[in-house]
Amino acid sequence: MGVHQPRLGVKGGDVSEYPFPATILAVDLVSSSTLVDPEKVAARTQMYELLENAFTGSGVEWGLCHHEDRGDGVMVIVPVEVSKVLLLDSVLTSFANGIANTPALQSGWLLRARVAVHAGEIKDDGRGYVGSDVNHVFRLLDSDALREAARATRRRCVILVSDVLYQGIIRHGYGAISPDSHQRTVVRAKETTATAWLSIPGDDATARTVASREPAVVQRRDPHPVGSGVNVAGSFVGGDQVVHGDNAGRDLTKIENATFVQKVRKFTAAHPFLVTLLAVLLLGGGGYGVTHLADARSRASTTASGHTEPAPAASSTTTTAPGTTTAAAPGGGNAQAGGLRDPSIILGQWTSSDDQGLKSFTGNGGPCEGFFYANGQPLDIGGPMTCVISNQPDAEGRYTLRVTQRPNQSSYRVRFNSTDQATVYDANGTALYTLKRF
Repeated sequence: MGVHQPRLGVKGGDVSEYPFPATILAVDLVSSSTLVDPEKVAARTQMYELLENAFTGSGVEWGLCHHEDRGDGVMVIVPVEVSKVLLLDSVLTSFANGIANTPALQSGWLLRARVAVHAGEIKDDGRGYVGSDVNHVFRLLDSDALREAARATRRRCVILVSDVLYQGIIRHGYGAISPDSHQRTVVRAKETTATAWLSIPGDDATARTVASREPAVVQRRDPHPVGSGVNVAGSFVGGDQVVHGDNAGRDLTKIENATFVQKVRKFTAAHPFLVTLLAVLLLGGGGYGVTHLADARSRASTTASGHTEPAPAASSTTTTAPGTTTAAAPGGGNAQAGGLRDPSIILGQWTSSDDQGLKSFTGNGGPCEGFFYANGQPLDIGGPMTCVISNQPDAEGRYTLRVTQRPNQSSYRVRFNSTDQATVYDANGTALYTLKRF
């Protein structure tokens, strides 16, 4: 059934000559492409049932809305007669709560959704609804901000609302709507640069963090500043100030995406000669400094692809992690082939290519999150998870990662391509996903 719309200017049957106002809601399922076809059908059934229940349970007749299927998602055109307060408050709250309580499919896959909402003018051309406002809601849905929010939270529904709706409804706090739970961010996609408001029901802290890390704008004080052309979000780089949206005036030297130690590691790998030269000067030079200059340059050498390669050991043992050593290979070569030599760099939080939220590692043998898989599919039964990583890699440079979430336990292989990137394989050597430091 189509959207109820004004009958003025009707031309060609039910197709209006002019655009008319409506609220546009778009939903997309996260990681549904990993499902086999029967499970895709089951996932879509879950989505549609939750949407219909959310609308009807809020007093909005589902049949009065137009729903346009998008494969792994849906666009819902809500008629102008339906209060936007009702949609943003009751309907979205009910939908998010429904997702949170939806059971996993047989494979362990959990329904998770990105949601975007906008209001504007749309046109029915007889084949569907078109217009710049329809385009805008899909820019929000596909934005980096919303995708990053889905990766960063363990909640199963993330929502991005246009500035039009925020200014007209949300900021006034109608009903049970909380303006404080919506975080301002900037969306940059194709030709669109626009303000939008991010919320994650039940996880305001992550919404704030993600919203503050949106694409940076470099403000140049000089046409040829030192370090020009370098654009690093969240730090201070050679004469350029990097500003996050409306975050100008905040501490621009704050390191948000990695610890200080991780930054030092990256700088050391990129500038081994400068670091070693500084060390020589501080130590006063001499034979000690010259010897370690050559050793440091060798250990920090990298391939053209950016992978750090292990260098030959200078003695019979080589430190691999705090408090551990491994014997050198015959002929003085390091027994650890390929990859980085220090598995302790896995400490911290990582985003993964499987869109299953943050994965975290707090210490060898300590708590971790998000690493448990079964038959290549994410499986989190909700109990405490611990991770242990080996101190030595195998012949292919991959470390063994043992993950326990009682009563289950599985082993994986991890290869560190750099301090901020790794690949995780199953026990048979099949790549499962890649990790990037958060």
